[in-house]
Amino acid sequence: MHGTTDDGGRGHAPYLCVPGPGLGLAWPRGVALLDPGVDTDLAVRLWHLMAEGGDVTSFAQHLGAGRPADRLPGFALAVAADAPAERAAVDVHLAARGRYVASASAETDQSVAGADAVRWNERAVVAATRFTVRAVGDPTSGATADATTDDRSDPSPAVVPTAALPLVGGVLPAQRLQTAGWLRARPEPRAPGARATPTAYVAVTDTLLRPAGPSVGVPRSRPVPPARPAPRAPRAVVPGLLCAAGHANPPTAPRCGRCTETLTGPPTAVPRPALGQLVVSTGEVVDLVEDTVVGRAPRPERPDAAPAGRLVVLPEAHVSAVHLELRLQDWSVLAVDRRSTNGTYLHRRGRPPERLTETPRELVPGDVLDLGHGAHLTFRAPPA
Repeated sequence: MHGTTDDGGRGHAPYLCVPGPGLGLAWPRGVALLDPGVDTDLAVRLWHLMAEGGDVTSFAQHLGAGRPADRLPGFALAVAADAPAERAAVDVHLAARGRYVASASAETDQSVAGADAVRWNERAVVAATRFTVRAVGDPTSGATADATTDDRSDPSPAVVPTAALPLVGGVLPAQRLQTAGWLRARPEPRAPGARATPTAYVAVTDTLLRPAGPSVGVPRSRPVPPARPAPRAPRAVVPGLLCAAGHANPPTAPRCGRCTETLTGPPTAVPRPALGQLVVSTGEVVDLVEDTVVGRAPRPERPDAAPAGRLVVLPEAHVSAVHLELRLQDWSVLAVDRRSTNGTYLHRRGRPPERLTETPRELVPGDVLDLGHGAHLTFRAPPA
């Protein structure tokens, strides 16, 4: 199986793994545990799905691969709103089916068990300081009681479960996965005048498909914590096909657009990838993963009160404050003029220029959106 453990110190790996007969998945924002009978190739595809922003629904739909909900394999899943690596509390979505339990500690211990679930059971936990997925009867937790009760028998986070391995991420045999310790709900107070203790930071990279090597600690006398990434909007989930490498494709595609592998099987719910790139005359390149509004002073609200996604600023006097919008619909990119003063013209190879209106116009790679006086945007296919 593919995975990365960190033997250089348990505090540097976000998760702990207890090896076992099931299949464990760990990615930056969560962990999952699957029945031993689940195909390992499917487990790897599920890892890619979740690493690219999947949620509980898309996970279960892809795991089922078209089977009725009452025939899903058993699983436990914990999906955090943000990666727990910075030791701060996170909101967590728990789900479980069959002989599995997902639990989290916030102000109180909360869990969801899969026993007797027709589909799966789920719950949300706000500001969790720890989360765990495990099989009922996992000997490392001492939990052999009825799986419908709250999981209050987990060991203290200061106590490492038997035979636990520090884990950065991957797909590997497991019977239990959990965060490596408490996540702080708020910064710890520091005594007046106290100096920070020098820290060794570990450079962690995604090594799912490469051999795992030893982590390298870099001591710093004046430690600078890594910058916290900006929150990502949840990826839209659309019908599609995944190749064996986990690349998402339209449901009618005969081959993967990235690796050319032949696509088979019924469509399932997948997180929508970037549908292309917008090359702006200012030099900015925008990945189209969400609706995008372009203008001199674009606003995040739309007339229908639905929130816009990305805002692209063109600081030109002739460009309207809210000039143009790119909307993502299923697997298409649609251009809509927002009643701009000077208009937007679509230039497409082999056709005369066309002025856009409020009626959405589907774009194809190579299209140029001309806002006048040198302000333009070029739509191109996503990079391979």
